[in-house]
Amino acid sequence: MNKIIKTLIIVICMTILLTGCNKNNENVGTSDKNNVEDTSLEVIKVMEKVYMDYIYDIYLDENKYLGKTIEIEGMFTKYYNDKNNENFYVYRLTDNAHEHDDEMHTEEVMSGFEFKWNGEVPKENDWIKVVGILKKENESIIIEANSVEIMKQRGLEKVSQSYNDMY
Repeated sequence: MNKIIKTLIIVICMTILLTGCNKNNENVGTSDKNNVEDTSLEVIKVMEKVYMDYIYDIYLDENKYLGKTIEIEGMFTKYYNDKNNENFYVYRLTDNAHEHDDEMHTEEVMSGFEFKWNGEVPKENDWIKVVGILKKENESIIIEANSVEIMKQRGLEKVSQSYNDMY
């Protein structure tokens, strides 16, 4: 009787294991929409401490980011291009060091992205959060904004070149 119960338990366990393994492999090689990872749902949040690291990486490896949703905070400004078109920009300030005549010089520059927006336009220097899709337009990376929110609390207006510079 003991041998029959042991054999029965082994058979039941093997059946459960084989059924479980078979179920996991059921969809291998099929194109089921539920199994495909949708990277457009991934939101890239450009955080304050790694702001410049993200900016550099997006500009250096744009194909990794184009088509994805980005969330970025910074100051708002608008400017007019050579065709007198109004452009919007979300940015933070950073120091850019460069050598000129064998001397190192540092200048404060705006680092961020142009964005397209059809809603209410913020005021100059408002602190905003822009959420939208990164796209390439006329050789420039822009954000096609889904939302632009004026924030009550401001973040760091000036950020370091990279996370490693901060520590």
